[in-house]
Amino acid sequence: MVKNTTLVVAFLCALICQISLAQADPKTEVTSTFLFKNAMVVDQPGVTPKLQSVLIRNGIISQISPTIKAPFDAKIIDVDSMYMYAGFIDPMSYTGIKKEEDKKDAPKPPSRGQANYEQSGITPQINALSKIVIKESSIADMRKAGFTTSHIFPRGKMIGGSSAIIHLKDTDHEDKAIIAQNIAMHSSFTVANGVAPSTVIGVIAKYKDLFKNTDIAIKNTQTYNLNPIGLKKPVFSEELTAMMPVVKKTTPLYFVAEKNKDIFRAINLQKELGFKMVLTEVKLVQHALEYIKNGGYTVLLSMDLPDEIKDDEKKEEPKKDEPKSQDEKKEEPKKENKPLRKLSPEQKALEDRKKIAYDEYLSQASLLEKNGVLFSFSYLDAKPGDIHKTIKRMIKAGLSESAALAALTTNPAKILGISNTSGTIESGKIANLVLTDKALFQEKSEIKYV
Repeated sequence: MVKNTTLVVAFLCALICQISLAQADPKTEVTSTFLFKNAMVVDQPGVTPKLQSVLIRNGIISQISPTIKAPFDAKIIDVDSMYMYAGFIDPMSYTGIKKEEDKKDAPKPPSRGQANYEQSGITPQINALSKIVIKESSIADMRKAGFTTSHIFPRGKMIGGSSAIIHLKDTDHEDKAIIAQNIAMHSSFTVANGVAPSTVIGVIAKYKDLFKNTDIAIKNTQTYNLNPIGLKKPVFSEELTAMMPVVKKTTPLYFVAEKNKDIFRAINLQKELGFKMVLTEVKLVQHALEYIKNGGYTVLLSMDLPDEIKDDEKKEEPKKDEPKSQDEKKEEPKKENKPLRKLSPEQKALEDRKKIAYDEYLSQASLLEKNGVLFSFSYLDAKPGDIHKTIKRMIKAGLSESAALAALTTNPAKILGISNTSGTIESGKIANLVLTDKALFQEKSEIKYV
């Protein structure tokens, strides 16, 4: 139990309010120095928790030590041996991006050969920040799950648009949450509605055509920039302009590839076109594992996994009651003996196949860990309240706790290129912290503060 819970809550509320005030008005006299005492600090995955104090100045970790002399201007918060972790990092999600409603009065699509890029599901020019709703409930929901940073993407089909990294904090404008923009491009084999490409083969052909046209646009631009005399300045569509960083290999495609066949298609396309790629929303990898390892691809496993299969509850033997009188026996209602449902051989085989498939889904993280593949999780269709339950199911299926913590912290920091500021508890890093009442992956462990 936390001692003096009311005091702790008051201090943490003061922390949030006062840091916000200090950032808004640099002349304010309110302190931005905080000392968290007596925390079981897990500064990075795989280390033993240590009882430490953590000093924070202006939102940055200043010092970590068992004995820190409190500065005169510090607010002291005793967290009473709670576990402290680096804030979790979401490497791919739609956090803060609302689903767009279908337009009832939308014009009918043109014939298949006349569709433009947008109608074909190709919208690389759209940026996540143009779609974010900063007060959208998913931001608060992800914070409750311990996430302090999200790599967000606009929703889309074949190419949805470019991403942004944001702080998950309470703010009145998205500009105050931005860490970085145009980090990656959302990509998939999703077909268009009613126009080309209407098949996966058509989508693949469209990728090749798009890359070819973008490459021509790049070369024409380079030729003009070298010597524009006598040349008309080339003008291209906004889609081709937005695709240039991808074709130049400076911006990766985050390719949605759930099953093995999708992974093979994505890898073959990447080898042919040469773009940088991260495989995302992956559910099954075993048949493509060697190709993933040999290609050095990073994998983001889907959190949208099958519901847990529970073993049939064992029926308790009837308790031996005290002998009843003849009158009591007469009053007792007659019990109907319902026959137990027996599975046919076909039903039994189906149940066995479901169990095998379920176990395969849960073992993917363990499989990647054992094979040394850099991985984390993607949260495109995940329910924030179920994230930690799902990870605990993966741990039961063989994933180590240190690898699970790495997939929440250091791995996504490395994937996003923010390891110098996030992912571990170290002096000089951003003070994004998570406090739990027990070790994170223990049963009934709860996140108390973010």
